[in-house]
Amino acid sequence: MMNKNVLISFFLSLAVCLIGTFVNYRAFLSGKYLLWSLKMYGGEITIEYGFGWIASHIYGMTPDSTTSHNLRFSPVQFILMLAVGTALFFLIVTLVSKFRKSH
Repeated sequence: MMNKNVLISFFLSLAVCLIGTFVNYRAFLSGKYLLWSLKMYGGEITIEYGFGWIASHIYGMTPDSTTSHNLRFSPVQFILMLAVGTALFFLIVTLVSKFRKSH
């Protein structure tokens, strides 16, 4: 039988990941950037990672070149974020339940 704290942690993490995925998608549609993301800069390119989304921005370096913005979904990154979130929530839920039992 699965531990109750693991299930609570998983569903909390899933809720946060789904909200983050939605918020980032809407932010990209309106402004071409992810609102909640890790940004990596390099020359004429910026890549953002956030809640399963990978946004790449390629900036033109000459007057006649164009700037492009691409968005793609990465299931692997989403699952990784879900796993890390579950682990963090599990730690928090476990600590809170132990603290409640001791008082």
